[in-house]
Amino acid sequence: MSAIPLEILAIPAVILVSITAVGILITQSTTWLVLFLAMQTVGVFLLVSEHWPVSMALSILIAGWISAVVIGWVIFSPHPVEEMNDREKIQNQTGSKLSLIYGKTVSAVLFRLLAAILVGFTIVSASPKITSWITNITITTALGGMILIGLGLLQLGLSDQPIRVVVGLLTILSGFEIIYSVVEISALIVGLLNLVTMSLAVLGAYFLLLPEMDEST
Repeated sequence: MSAIPLEILAIPAVILVSITAVGILITQSTTWLVLFLAMQTVGVFLLVSEHWPVSMALSILIAGWISAVVIGWVIFSPHPVEEMNDREKIQNQTGSKLSLIYGKTVSAVLFRLLAAILVGFTIVSASPKITSWITNITITTALGGMILIGLGLLQLGLSDQPIRVVVGLLTILSGFEIIYSVVEISALIVGLLNLVTMSLAVLGAYFLLLPEMDEST
């Protein structure tokens, strides 16, 4: 079985995952958060398709979309989870002023954007070294994977909101899948990665519904 001969889409895929990862980092809307997550999975699919057969790459795409649907279903359910952007609510829930860094002010958004740019420059400068460490990895694969891992870690460092933590973990996992696609082609490993992806989405949905379940008891 051969991989999809669509290497020409590698650069657009890197651009797509970069835009969506930055969008996830700076957006204040949970609607856009879910949309960016779904679009990010398309970029991951295109990058993974360089090295994996189409059936295995499609399983990554489907698992990612299922995860986005699960999170979106909780957010847009008949008893929707309120937006996580209210400062007072966040401070009351976490007891930490660090959560205020995800405020709606222009300075907060600029801080996250500048942090993302700094991470991006670091990854671009380090990518040539990564290509020498991992056999057969292309510069686009290294860029796409490391950008997702770097911005996913940045997301985890800037917020303790359950939905953003889960999306950050999903972003990191997507970056790992891109890098791992060069190392080995294994249906079992792909299945386990898809299981972890959907389990994270279910876990995120549980934590989003937990406040409502506490109120109803």
